Amino acid sequence: MTAYERSVARPGVSDEQWAVFQDWVVLEGPGATDVLYQLPPFWHDGKDDELVQFVVRVVTATNCAVYLESALFPEGPWDACSGLSATTTVQMSNAPGASDLLNRFVRWRVAASGGGWVACFKIDRLRVRYRGGRVR
Repeated sequence: MTAYERSVARPGVSDEQWAVFQDWVVLEGPGATDVLYQLPPFWHDGKDDELVQFVVRVVTATNCAVYLESALFPEGPWDACSGLSATTTVQMSNAPGASDLLNRFVRWRVAASGGGWVACFKIDRLRVRYRGGRVR
């Protein structure tokens, strides 16, 4: 997202708050049981976050599903949000009883459900609230 696009979409939101979590990517494979994960250096580290929104734009998810998942430790266990399709805003919170729990680390996962799968998506991140106050 360019600075102009961000200023139109989220006026008054800083680069620290709004960031591209995963730029547009096209993934594909032949296997019916393929699973791909975002690489660890690109995970969201939410150690100080209380509420984060992920805006997921899925253009294509043929024979596969795109997920966001979070874990307290890099080794897991990882908790998945529901499968994502079209444009979805996932609000992850560390509040007790949250439907999409925000643990420390967040990553995406693509899981094939049939052979000849393809996924095209982009994910933006907006930090709404962090320990010590509100971001916006």
